[in-house]
Amino acid sequence: RMEEKLLTVHEGWEPRHPSSKEYELVNKRHFRTQDADFWEAASRFVYALYDVDEDTVVIINGDRAPWIRRGVGYFPRVLYQVDPFHLKRDLVRIFGKKHPVLSKLEEARQSDVTGAAFLARLAEAVAELKDAKKRQDGEALLKDLVDIPEAVVDYRVRLQAMGLDTEGLRGMGAAESQVDTFADRVKGRGRSWSPRGLAAMMELLCWRNTDALPEMLAQVEELLARTGVSLQQVKEQAVQ
Repeated sequence: RMEEKLLTVHEGWEPRHPSSKEYELVNKRHFRTQDADFWEAASRFVYALYDVDEDTVVIINGDRAPWIRRGVGYFPRVLYQVDPFHLKRDLVRIFGKKHPVLSKLEEARQSDVTGAAFLARLAEAVAELKDAKKRQDGEALLKDLVDIPEAVVDYRVRLQAMGLDTEGLRGMGAAESQVDTFADRVKGRGRSWSPRGLAAMMELLCWRNTDALPEMLAQVEELLARTGVSLQQVKEQAVQ
């Protein structure tokens, strides 16, 4: 079993076209690795892209995995946010889609910058659950969030509390869709990968998903031309 860790970096959002209601990430870049010490390499990737100083605010959005949380130690001014998609999915699984506490929790997530109101309402709702398994899941979620209550709060609320302008900022939620573009190609369907093969495919997908693939292919073709080999010959050999 292998685990590929993936970082998606972007600078905001823009409409897909002038009249579109759908948005895409601005200047999206991917970083991936199989190394256990993810943030040591990933932070170097970010610092190579941007001039990150003490005034630069970095937002890390991810699920509650400890290895993702560790990213806060690599930047001078950073906010960690529990990915809203994963948080909502867990809450719906525990309480159901129509439970009134869901709207109250979302209200707390958008208002109380400390996260204390969110945890208090969550604790009350969990204590009232009749289903033992769901109550156990709710208690596990509470235990997981108790040390990072502010991380459930919308990052824009926290930025406003810091006196920063949040105009044009949208809710975080691209993590799952970005992972899906990789998982659809490399997971399941009876596929088996060597570490080298998986790393190569993930790198290729990084190029494709950030529109860098044509440029990379041009560089490969130029390199092959110096050795007297064409890209078409490489493709034919690969098929054989």
